[in-house]
Amino acid sequence: MAELGVAASIIALVGTGTKLSIAIFDFAATVGGAGKELQHVATEISGLCSVLQHLRALLTHAHFKPSPTAVASVQKITNHCESTFSEIDAVVTGLRGNITDSHFPATTPDFANRVKWTFKKSKVTMLRSSLEACKSTLSLMLSTLLLAQRVAQGEIEESDLLHDEQGKAVTQSLVIAQQCAVEQLEHDEDEVEKEQEAARLLPGVAAAKKTTQHRKSKGRLIRMFSGLSVVTDLPAPYANPVAQPVRAKRASIWLDDILAPPGDEDDPHPGIRRQKRLSSAGTANAPMELLRKWTDLRSDSVAGPGQNPTAEIPLADIWRDSKFAFPSGDRANTQAGASRDIVPEIRGIARVATDFISPKTGRVHSLSFHKVVGFEGSLEHTAITRLDDEHDADLDSVKKAMMQDYGLTVTQEHILLCVYFGGKTRVLKKADRPLEVLRQYEEMEMDPRLFLRHAV
Repeated sequence: MAELGVAASIIALVGTGTKLSIAIFDFAATVGGAGKELQHVATEISGLCSVLQHLRALLTHAHFKPSPTAVASVQKITNHCESTFSEIDAVVTGLRGNITDSHFPATTPDFANRVKWTFKKSKVTMLRSSLEACKSTLSLMLSTLLLAQRVAQGEIEESDLLHDEQGKAVTQSLVIAQQCAVEQLEHDEDEVEKEQEAARLLPGVAAAKKTTQHRKSKGRLIRMFSGLSVVTDLPAPYANPVAQPVRAKRASIWLDDILAPPGDEDDPHPGIRRQKRLSSAGTANAPMELLRKWTDLRSDSVAGPGQNPTAEIPLADIWRDSKFAFPSGDRANTQAGASRDIVPEIRGIARVATDFISPKTGRVHSLSFHKVVGFEGSLEHTAITRLDDEHDADLDSVKKAMMQDYGLTVTQEHILLCVYFGGKTRVLKKADRPLEVLRQYEEMEMDPRLFLRHAV
């Protein structure tokens, strides 16, 4: 089992990390200004080792099956942490003064070592940020896998997860914390690369003819336009310029991709994707997405006592008594038995094209008229709307117009009018003005949509 192999590698990594953190704490106690920074690094290593310990115990005694994606992600993070530990150890070893005992560093670093620290400080900061981002990612994964463990052991049914507001809030906060850590790591990676470029410009580094290099911009705004680059005139340190590090190999990139929903890993705009995850609205669906991505649990399964955690539970079609017909025209034909009440024409609500290009990400979203199976077993039927004027219709008028447009045969009392905005769903009340609500969310750029839901 792959997860047991990862658990074994974690044991060795934790042993290396704890020894390194203790050695750094001892060394930091004997130096001046560098001591605080090194103590922060040792603290991150200690916290990371603690998370790894809990994750190893969970993988060893898991009652569920972690997905191959989760196992591969943990393995990649542990490999990265191992190389980071080696880099930190090399930096600390280079900062030591004259050591009289192999277990205790010199009491005071000489002037040369202080100069070394000045040039290594940015790299140490980047390594600490890298460990913090790894720890945040593993903490999020640990929280998600613990939830899967509870479901697998029958402590909670998967169908009740949507109502676990506290659990979802914890996961959302961990997602946002991980994205903040990745963003800080990206900033520190940029600073290290800038210092490396500046070091090549120092007199005496190399005497070679000036050539033009193309350096890919690392800024979020420029990165939105994939393929663009910034041309800078930098003197090459050698006749054959040293290749710039590939951006895809940066830890900030693949750590960000670990949280990407299935099928979204190749999103051309990682900065935009991360920006959405820095708010509660953008992380509303993250708990369920990560649970499905990292475990064998699915939204259509329930892991109750005596049941297979992956057994599929058939869902009843609660719209089976309703009929839909969508011809080429703007309005649908009402089927036999549908409500034929005279409904006044509402100019503020109309059918629009179901494929649109997001103004923020440039991606094409398909919102064709179809039934969407909700996680809790309900069925939703999307109604795409737009605002044409300032007509302020009440909730009943808008609901009647939409029901007639879709040819629903159920009574109005069995239908809820909802609005989707920024990853959240809101059930409109009697006093709400649907078009006014849409208008407000449009001004907030939350891309709202009205839809009908069966009241179950």
